[in-house]
Amino acid sequence: MAALILPSCAGRGTPTPETSPPTDLERRGKGLTRSEVPESSPATREWIWAPYLYRDPATPQERAQPDISTPGPDTANFPNSAFTLPEGRFYFENSPVGYYSATQRTAPQYDWELFLRYGVTDNLEFRLFTNGLTVVEGAPTTVGFSPLTFDVKYQIWEENLAYRIPAVALETYVQTTWGSSSLSNHTQWAWSVNLDHTLPFGLGLEWNIGLTSIFLNHESNLVEETLSWSLQRDLTEDVALFVHGYHNGAALPRGSTVRVDRERLFRSFNGQVFGAGATWTLDDTLEVFGSANAGIGDAPGFIGLAGFAVAF
Repeated sequence: MAALILPSCAGRGTPTPETSPPTDLERRGKGLTRSEVPESSPATREWIWAPYLYRDPATPQERAQPDISTPGPDTANFPNSAFTLPEGRFYFENSPVGYYSATQRTAPQYDWELFLRYGVTDNLEFRLFTNGLTVVEGAPTTVGFSPLTFDVKYQIWEENLAYRIPAVALETYVQTTWGSSSLSNHTQWAWSVNLDHTLPFGLGLEWNIGLTSIFLNHESNLVEETLSWSLQRDLTEDVALFVHGYHNGAALPRGSTVRVDRERLFRSFNGQVFGAGATWTLDDTLEVFGSANAGIGDAPGFIGLAGFAVAF
C-alpha cells in the first residue's frame, strides 16, 4: 500500500530522547519512542526494533499541516488501513490507470478511480469513492461513469506493541446506483474489520476481513466473505515496496462488476488475486503508487493500477 499506513513506515527523522509519553494522536505515524521499545537484548533492539525509532511526537503546529504519510493513501493497495485522517484533513486519491482483464463473467475494463476522504474527527472518517470514468470493452463498447460509493471508517484503537495488539477499525460502505445506468448493478453493501500490525525487521502487515453483497437478481443478493491483505517495508525514507492480494474482493468496490448470466444463478463467487507494487512519497502532500497483479478463479487474470494521492 504505498500507503504508508503503518506506524512502522510513516515516521521520519532521527531518534531523540523521550521527554513525555505521547498521546495516541501524537504517536500515529511517528514510529516508536525509545521508552516504548519492548524489553530485549541490545542486539534485538538494534536489529529488530531500531527501524521503528523516530523523532519525538509531532507538535500541535506540525499536526496542523497536511501529511500524506499520516496515515497514507488507502487506494495504493487492496486493503484499507485501520487509521483515519486527523480532524479537518482531506485526502484526494486519484488513480487514472486501472485495467482489469476479462473473466468468464465480465469483459475487459478500464477505470479512472476517484477517492475523497475527510476526517470528521480524529477517529471518524467520511469517504466518497467511485471507479470514475469507465470503459467496458465489448460489442458495443460501454463508456460511462461508475456509481458513487459512500463509505465510513471508525478507528476503535491504536496499536499496542507492549501486548502485541494491532490497530483496529470498522468500515462500512454502500455502493449506490448514482452513475451511468449502463454501469449500475443495483445497491450493494459491505462491511469489514481493518487491522494493522507492526512486525519485526521493519515490516508492516495490514489486512481486512468482512462481507460484501453481490447483486444476483431483483429478488436476492449473494453475500460473500472477503479478505484483503498487504505486507510492506520501506526501501528508502521515501520509497516502500509491498506485496498484497485479496480473496473475493478488495476493500473498496474496485474494478469490474459481476454481471451474472441471467440464464444461470451463480451461487458462489471465488476469485484470488496476488501482486506487488511500490509507493514513492515526493513531499509532505504528494505520493505516487502503482502495482501489477495476477488473478485466478473468478478474478481478472491481470490487474494494473497506478495513481497518486494529495493531502490538504
